[in-house]
Amino acid sequence: MSNISSIYVIDNMKTPIFTLENHKQGSNAVSKTLMSRFIDSLQSIASQIENDEGRVIKIGNKNYFIIKDTIINFKYIIEYSNENTFDQISLILNKVKNKFIERFEGKLDLPISMKIDLVALLKEDILEFI
Repeated sequence: MSNISSIYVIDNMKTPIFTLENHKQGSNAVSKTLMSRFIDSLQSIASQIENDEGRVIKIGNKNYFIIKDTIINFKYIIEYSNENTFDQISLILNKVKNKFIERFEGKLDLPISMKIDLVALLKEDILEFI
């Protein structure tokens, strides 16, 4: 996951329901408020995506690839460095989307304690292929 900084899943209410972050040792920690505003901005951009084709946004030396699930209106976002090819990132983010659907299909109304367990399993799944 060295070239992937973060992966987010945003629900249809614009709430981040899954976050996987790769902070490098020695880097400055990002404040929760700043991260929240940043995610809000990405959500706004993602909400403009009409289909599940996706969109790449470049900010400095980072890229953000966003895809949308048109059935449940969830957004999947991956932050990555310029060292990755678009094909690699697209494959990874689509795997994230498929694993999320596999783990959470029909389970979004579960109690929070059960969702926490599913998130932990999803994180393990994703770490196997990134």
